[in-house]
Order: sequence, then structure tokens, then C-alpha cells
Amino acid sequence: MAISLWWLPGAGFDPKTMKPIGYPYGSIPRLLLFWMNTEAVRTGKRRLDLGDTFSEFIRELGLDSRGGGPRSDYHRVSEQMKRLFSSAITLQQTGEEPGGDVTRWLDMRVTVAGDLWWSPKHPDQVNLWGRWLDFWQAKVYAAENDTTLTAIVRELLEEKLSREARARAVKA
Repeated sequence: MAISLWWLPGAGFDPKTMKPIGYPYGSIPRLLLFWMNTEAVRTGKRRLDLGDTFSEFIRELGLDSRGGGPRSDYHRVSEQMKRLFSSAITLQQTGEEPGGDVTRWLDMRVTVAGDLWWSPKHPDQVNLWGRWLDFWQAKVYAAENDTTLTAIVRELLEEKLSREARARAVKA
């Protein structure tokens, strides 16, 4: 059996240029995913609050909230949020079993809903409705839909976590 992981770019378009949003890239999407997972574990919820202002959120990520130029953290985070939050991950298993060929897959959108109201001209502006996003939880899906593929994902994650725990124990 072969397992493949596919990262699919967002399906949206930039309203100003009408060009596709594209793939998330660089360290910012990794930082955002780390933040999302940390917040989900900390709060126990899949709806994450991104704070009252964009400046506050950028500072929470440990980045510089000053400035708004094309190379600023403000611009980089804003751009990569659009790319990451509209992208999807597909896990696919293919191979042969005694009954014939098999293909299984699990499609996971990074976020399934969100509400981001931020102005680049006023990064400290407070929004009355807040800023939030909902993300897909593989663990919840796997528990409710115990298919062979989700069981394999669970095993791979548990194996990786136990390897990391053993590596930490050896270092200690």
C-alpha cells in the first residue's frame, strides 16, 4: 500500500488581480498551523478567535506588527493567511488487496469557515464581531468515521508521536 499526501492551493482568486490565490509557502503558514493547533489544544474548540485587531494577532504570533509595506510582517501574514486558510490537504492510499485494487482518500480543508475583518490602513481597529476561523479536525472525523484510511492516519500519528517521545527521553 502506498500513501500520498497532496497539498492543494486555494480555489479562490485575488479580487484585485483576478489571479489564483496559489499555494501557501515559507515559514508563515507553518507558524499559522502551529498557532492553530496550539490554540485548538489550549481551548478544546475548533472555532479559533484571532483577537480584536490584526496587530494583536501578529504580536501573538511573535512577529512585528508595525509597518504595512510589501515586506512587512503585516503584509506577509495577511497574504499567507489567504493562501493557507483556503487550501486543502488530501491523504490518499492506493494498492492491491485480495479482493482487487483499492483507493482510499481523506480530503481535509485547512479551514472550513472564517470571518476576517481587517483593514491594512487601520491594523489596530477593533471589530465589533471579532475575527475567527473554524478548522477541520481529523481526530473528530477519525473517531466518528472509523475507516481503514483514518485508522492508518491515526496509527501514523501515534507512531510519530511515540518516536518523538522516545527521542526526547533519550536526550533527557
